[in-house]
Amino acid sequence: MVKCQEDMKRHFQRITSCLRSDSNYPGLGLSHGNSMTVMEFYKGTEHNIDIILYDRKLVWAFVTDSGTVRQHCFVATAKRMPSYLPYDQKNRITDTAFRSCIAIGLTDGLFNVEFIWTSNGPKLLEINPRISGYVLRDWLQKLYGIDIMVYSMMVACGIKPTIPELTTNKILMGVMVMPSLHAKLLTEDHCKQKLFQMIENDAVFFLQFRKLKETLSHYEVPFGNVAVTGTTSDEAKQKLLYVCRELGIDQEDYRVEDFIQTF
Repeated sequence: MVKCQEDMKRHFQRITSCLRSDSNYPGLGLSHGNSMTVMEFYKGTEHNIDIILYDRKLVWAFVTDSGTVRQHCFVATAKRMPSYLPYDQKNRITDTAFRSCIAIGLTDGLFNVEFIWTSNGPKLLEINPRISGYVLRDWLQKLYGIDIMVYSMMVACGIKPTIPELTTNKILMGVMVMPSLHAKLLTEDHCKQKLFQMIENDAVFFLQFRKLKETLSHYEVPFGNVAVTGTTSDEAKQKLLYVCRELGIDQEDYRVEDFIQTF
């Protein structure tokens, strides 16, 4: 976040001096260059809409929620599936996502659109020509038994997918784990044993996105996600907080309760 032009220039120079190409931080998207866009900061809650379009028509849409981002780099912290948004708000951002994709020429495929829901309604953050990152595919498989990648491949092959109605009485809620704070989950024996025991007892659902690196970057991204299921928001929150405190994920400078407060 920047507050003035001088602040913006300082951050720009610092970022571009150390993040120049994909070799500086593989997987961050730097193979496409390190140009950046400055945009207005919106206050509100963050929501992801993954949609399937076929022949300019909306085939399927699914809304998930993101927790309060971690400053200083707006790093993802927490996820919830399905969304807590009321029906009318989900319909509104789904329609807005659909119209946004069509407006820029995205007519066939699976796309991810991110919004901030502000006091003045939804504000567009970004449109990605892919499914959501991190947990979406695995969580959809766990909660609903569908593989969203199959549908993406069907559209790519010119086949219009038929997707069953998705219903569940469970909520998945999880928090991201960061290399500088939570590497012990996979490197220290007693922490690893506690995590694996929770996994074996079906107390947590753990996903690892990338290997841990010995050298850490100022612009680090999550290496995994620890999640729990619940039948209500309160139950899932309490279970997640308990797990995060037991595993040492919840820390003074990584307060899980703050990340999931809107859930």
